[in-house]
Amino acid sequence: MDRLESLYPKSIDLKTSRILDLLALLKNPQNSIPPVIHIAGTNGKGSTAAYMRAGLSSKSSLVHSYTSPHLIDFKERIRISSKLISENLFAKLLIECENINNGQPITLFEIVTSIAFLAFSKNKAAWTILEVGLGGRLDATNVITKPHLTVITPISLDHQEFLGKNLESIAYEKAGILKPNVVAVIGKQQPEAMTIIKSRAKEINSPLLIYDEDYKIKSTFETILFEDNFGTIELPKPSLHGHHQVENAATAIAGLRHLGCSKLGLKKAMTKVKWPGRLQQLRSGSLYEIAEKTNSELWVDGGHNAAAGQALSKVFSGKNKLPLYLIFGMLKTKDCRSFIEPFANQIKKVVVVEITNSNLSTTKDHLLNTATNLNIECVAAESIGSAILKINQDNLHSSSRILICGSLYLAGDALRQSGFLIE
Repeated sequence: MDRLESLYPKSIDLKTSRILDLLALLKNPQNSIPPVIHIAGTNGKGSTAAYMRAGLSSKSSLVHSYTSPHLIDFKERIRISSKLISENLFAKLLIECENINNGQPITLFEIVTSIAFLAFSKNKAAWTILEVGLGGRLDATNVITKPHLTVITPISLDHQEFLGKNLESIAYEKAGILKPNVVAVIGKQQPEAMTIIKSRAKEINSPLLIYDEDYKIKSTFETILFEDNFGTIELPKPSLHGHHQVENAATAIAGLRHLGCSKLGLKKAMTKVKWPGRLQQLRSGSLYEIAEKTNSELWVDGGHNAAAGQALSKVFSGKNKLPLYLIFGMLKTKDCRSFIEPFANQIKKVVVVEITNSNLSTTKDHLLNTATNLNIECVAAESIGSAILKINQDNLHSSSRILICGSLYLAGDALRQSGFLIE
């Protein structure tokens, strides 16, 4: 992996011609994989994929899945027949793809996508879930010409340097996964994005199932009520935290119902879903042990754009009023102000850190200036552990609520330090 990253370009150059050339040399394994569910969007792609994987997986119905990025181990991206790809198989296929590519220009993401297709084509499963890496129209996963279902989760501003400066441009790229005569489930959207999606769907005759039009969801105290053309069904609340996860669950349920998933499968989707690093409460490990000294809660979330900041702020504003502290780090390709601004009136202090092992980390000085300009009290720390210690010193005689946030890389670092294993 280190060798490939040094050989191939690191800059993102969106096009499908390179991966199509490599796949042709590999005899087009993407044409021999189980029926595909293709998921694009800005927020909620991974959660929606996780709900659908949990709902479709059983002893007799295994599911391949390809998601990105990873949190702790690169192999998390590829699940073969519902299990993480093995180290040996990953290495074997990596070498095979590298050799057959024979030094031609390619990106690491394209190589790994090809590995996923190869592995999926050689193993039996009932379904394949593919999550778009970036955008949609020119993403390496968009070489599937006839998916069984497409899904577009909420679209917001992110990756503007690659996808366009406004919501309409980004929606156009995401809508590039729509295919003629293939049903698309559309999550909750802003009007500008929905207009673009509907226009593209009409142009190519892609039937749509739209949030709050063709399917709806309502939360009660202990359950959710989902309604679509098949009728109303009551299900357990999703085990992932936050109202945004109820909305993601609705999109997943709509897709699962379209695929004929049983009520038992839908219940499993809500109760068995696992998606680490997304509003996850840490209850063990070295970081938790530091926080536990003041009976503080410790949470981690990898959200990194304005919409994620708004969703997280809403979740924590609805909890009991423990003092809220953020441990905040972010890549310099992201807009740190738009993420942290929704928290401005509800947090006691921000402790900023730099993301380890990344030359793309935003500097602590920039994060401090951003928080200061929003009139948020802030300090810097050298690590996540030392940040928790600073919060403990601030709250010697009372418990607090601590959220590690701003980047999936930071979330992965927190989980790694906590000894968390992804299965």
